Amino acid sequence: MQKWLAIAAYRNEFDGAPGGSIDIRVLGFDLETEEKVRSAISNEPVTVYENDQGEQVSWKLVQILAIEEFAFPENGEELIGFIAESEEFKTWAYK
Repeated sequence: MQKWLAIAAYRNEFDGAPGGSIDIRVLGFDLETEEKVRSAISNEPVTVYENDQGEQVSWKLVQILAIEEFAFPENGEELIGFIAESEEFKTWAYK
């Protein structure tokens, strides 16, 4: 089975309103295809919890930024990455 790395962006919300923060996650998968990796990310449940102020906090997937097959790197070799403009980050955080 192939190994994969993915980068995904998640937006935080407080009681359903965008909070302005983005969580960029690097995720590892042991699945057959890129499509199965994309599906696994897209279908994962939203992380939800109550903070100490009684607000419902959630982290919702807003973008899968990259999916690459994983191979053990040479020293200092990039494993996976993405390039985004500041406007993209703003869109992910607030839309």
